[in-house]
Amino acid sequence: MNKHSIALTALALVASVSTAFAQTLLLKDDFAGGLSADWRKGTLGQLSVIDEQLVVSGNFGPAQTNNPTATHAAGIRSIPTSGPLPDNQTLELRADLVGANQNDALAGLHFLWMPQGQGYLFFKDGDEVAFLKFWNGATSFAWFFYENRPLKNQNVTLVLALTRVGSDVRINTRVLDKDNANAVLFDRTVTDTPQADPVLPNRAAKGVIGMADLSGTPWPVAKAPTDVELTLTWANPESAPQGAAEVTFDNLEVWQYEPPELKIEPAVIVSWPIAPGNWLLESSATVGGRYVPLPQTPEIQDGRFQVVVPAANQAQFFRLHQLTAWVEAVHQGQTLGGAPFRGANGITKDAAGRLYIASAFGGEIVILNAPDGVFLERLGPAQGVLFPDDVVFGPDGSLYWTDLVFGQVGRRAPDGTVTKQFVALGVNPITFSADGRLFTGLAFLGDALWELDPKLQEPPKLILDAPGQLNSFSFGPDGQLYSPSNTRRSLVRIDVDAKTLTPVGALNRSIAAVKFDAAQRLWLLSEGDLLRVNRETGEIEQTIALGRAHLDNFVPVANDRFYVTVNDGELLEVSQDGTIRQVRPGGMVNPGGLAVVRDGDKEVVVAADLESMHEFDAVTGALRKTHQSNFIPPPGVSTLLGPMTVSASPAGVVLSGWVFPSAGYNVQEYDPATGSVLRQVIVTNTPINAIEFQGKLVVAEVASGSVAQFAGGERTVLASGLFVPAGLAASADALFVGDWASGLIFQLVAAGAPLIPPRIITAGLKFPEGLALDANGNLLVVETGSRSLVRVNTATGQISTVAAGLALGPPGPQGFPPTYMFDGVAVAPSGAIYVTGYGANVIDKITE
Repeated sequence: MNKHSIALTALALVASVSTAFAQTLLLKDDFAGGLSADWRKGTLGQLSVIDEQLVVSGNFGPAQTNNPTATHAAGIRSIPTSGPLPDNQTLELRADLVGANQNDALAGLHFLWMPQGQGYLFFKDGDEVAFLKFWNGATSFAWFFYENRPLKNQNVTLVLALTRVGSDVRINTRVLDKDNANAVLFDRTVTDTPQADPVLPNRAAKGVIGMADLSGTPWPVAKAPTDVELTLTWANPESAPQGAAEVTFDNLEVWQYEPPELKIEPAVIVSWPIAPGNWLLESSATVGGRYVPLPQTPEIQDGRFQVVVPAANQAQFFRLHQLTAWVEAVHQGQTLGGAPFRGANGITKDAAGRLYIASAFGGEIVILNAPDGVFLERLGPAQGVLFPDDVVFGPDGSLYWTDLVFGQVGRRAPDGTVTKQFVALGVNPITFSADGRLFTGLAFLGDALWELDPKLQEPPKLILDAPGQLNSFSFGPDGQLYSPSNTRRSLVRIDVDAKTLTPVGALNRSIAAVKFDAAQRLWLLSEGDLLRVNRETGEIEQTIALGRAHLDNFVPVANDRFYVTVNDGELLEVSQDGTIRQVRPGGMVNPGGLAVVRDGDKEVVVAADLESMHEFDAVTGALRKTHQSNFIPPPGVSTLLGPMTVSASPAGVVLSGWVFPSAGYNVQEYDPATGSVLRQVIVTNTPINAIEFQGKLVVAEVASGSVAQFAGGERTVLASGLFVPAGLAASADALFVGDWASGLIFQLVAAGAPLIPPRIITAGLKFPEGLALDANGNLLVVETGSRSLVRVNTATGQISTVAAGLALGPPGPQGFPPTYMFDGVAVAPSGAIYVTGYGANVIDKITE
C-alpha cells in the first residue's frame, strides 16, 4: 500500500468514484385513479380523493395536550420492506403538501411499525414544525424538536428520511418549495441511538405531554418500517376548527437509496514539527463538521510528529490543537470531591441488620454494613430503582421504595423479582401497618395519602386528599398513622379507616421523619434535632441536638440506638443517651453552577449544591463554609432556596433553582458575607440559569424557551424560540446564551444594545451547558456531550479544546430539564478555570 505524506492543513482525501446512488422506488401514488383499496383509515377522521389529490379531514378539537392522538386522522398504507434496514442505506418518504384549510391543521408524514404502534412523525402547519418518536400504541411520545417557525404551507414537499449508520439511525426532515425549484425551506437531522437520546422536556412542545426517549436498538436497525402514513392533527388546544379541518396531499413516494462502494486505497500520514506541549489531532468528514479526536498516538519520524490515519470510506479533514492545560481536582470529602453517594434519604434495615439507604439524586438504594458503613451492594436503574426517596420492608421480606419524581412505587421480592406501580407524582413516605396494609403519601410534587395493594396489582385507593404534604411516617401502638405535615409545620395523627386527620400538639416546626422505638415511644427528626415527643400531647420530652442541617430520615435499631441520614450523604449512629458517632462522612452531593469571588486577597470558589452552597479555598481546595438552603422555609424567613447554579454579581452571587415547586422556581441574589437574600424573583418558566447583567437579573427559562430580564417587577424577553436555553455569560456590555439542544451559541447584546435577531456565534456544539468569558473576551463552554471544556472565539466562532475527558453529568432523566444539575464553569481573576464534574462529584481546576 502506498502512503502519501501531507502537510497538516484543512484538507480532504476523496476517492475518484461515481457519487450516484442506486435508487429503488418502493411505492408511488399520485391518486389519479382515486383512493386505492391499499389505503386504510385511522381510527378518526375521513379519507377521500378530490381532484386526484388525497384529502385527510376531521372535525374534532380542541387539541388535548395529554392525548394528542385525540385529534389525529390518518391514511395508512403498507410498504414492501422486510428485514432490517441495511447499513448505510436510506429509506425516504416524501409527499407534496398541497395545502391546509386552517392554520392549526398539522400535516404529517409517518414511518410506522405495526402492530406495535410505534414510529417517527414529521409534521408542520403554518407556523410550527416538529419531529417526534412514538411507541406503546402511540400513547408515549418523545419530542426531538419543536420549532415555532412560520413556513410556507402550500405547494411544498415534505420529506422524512431514515439512514442507518451502524447501530444508529439518522433521521432527516425537510420542507422543499415546489414553486422555487425545490429550494430548501427547512432541513434538520437528528440521530436515534441505542441510548436514551436528548429530547425536549415534558410540555416543552406547545404544552403537549412528552417523556424521555425510549432506549434500545433503533427500530430500523432491527426491522424496516411496515407502513407509511399521511396525517392530519389538529394542534390548537384553545379551540376546535371552524368546520372540518383538512390537509391535502399529492404524489406520495417511498424510495430506498443504496450508496455506492467508496474505496480509498492510500492511508494518510499527518505530520507536524516537533514542539513541546500536548497535542490533539482531530478529524471530520466535512470541513465545517464536528471534529473528533483521533485515537492514534503521535510517533516521531524524520524529525516530525507523525500519525498514520487508516483509510476511510469518506472525506477526511484534519485539524491540530496544542493543549497546554493541566487539570487538578479540588477535593472535598471523599470519592473525588464529594460525599460517598449522592445524598442519603429514606433508611430501613433488613432482618440481618443491614442498612438500606435511598439516595434520590443518586438513583440508587445503597446497602451498608451497619457497624462500619462498608458498602455491600447498590440497587440502581438495572433493578428498577430510579429516584428513591423512602424505603421499607414488607412482612414477606419484600423491599419497597418510592420513586418520587416518577410517581412510582417499586417492590423487590425476596427472589429478586421487581414490580412497579404508578401512583402519582410526588410519592414520598411509605410504610406498613401492623396488620400488613401498605400506605404511601405525596409531598413536594403532590399532596395525598394512598393505600396500596402490597402486590402492587390492584389500583391504589385514595385515603385523604390534601392532608398537608406528608413525609416519612409510621404507625403507632394505637393503630394510628403519625406523620409530619410539611405545609402545617406540625405532627398529625391519621385514622386510615375513618379517613380523619388530627394535629398533635402545636410544635410549629419543620419535621422530616417520624418513627417509634422498641418501647413504642415517638421520635421525630426536626430542624437539626432528634426529639422524643409525647404522642398524645405533642410535648417534647427529650432533645438530642445533632448539629446538622437537612436531617432526612432515621431508623431505630437495637440497644436504644438510631441510624440517621443527612441529605449531604452523611450517616450517623445516635444513642438515646445523646452519643453521636459518624458512620460515613457527608460532603458535596449535587454540584452545579460555579462562581469565583474574592474575600480580601483570596480567591474563593462558590459551588451550588442544591440543598446548600459551598465556599472553597481556590488555592488549597479546602472547604471554608457551607450555606444551608431550604425547600420549604419557615414563614417569613428569607433563606436560600435550592440553588442549582451560581454566578458572581457586584453585591455577592446570583443563584437559580428549579427542583421543587413548593419552594417556588427561584432566582436570588445573595450576600455570602452576611447570609442575606438581597433580592428574589419567582420565575414560573423553570429557570435553568441566571446571572446579573447591567444591574438586572437575566434568566434562561426552559419552559418558555426564552432568555428573560427581570427588574422592578417587570419581565422583558431578550430572546425567544430557543429549545433549551442554558448557559449564560456576560461582560459589561455583551450578553451570550447557549442552547443545549441545538448546540448554538448566541450573542443577545453587543455594545450594550440588544441584537435583533441575536447573532449566532458558533454552531455544532454537543449539549453545551456552563458558559464563562475568559480574559480575552472569548467564551469557555462546558460541552457535556463530548465531556470537554472548549473555547469559542467570539469574533470568528472557531472552537478549540481546552480540556477533554472531564467527568461531566449525563442528561436529565424523564421529567427533568435535560441540563439536570448543570455542569458550570467559572474563571478566576488569576486565570484559573473551574469546571463542575457532576459525573464524579468534583470541581476541576484547570490552569493554562
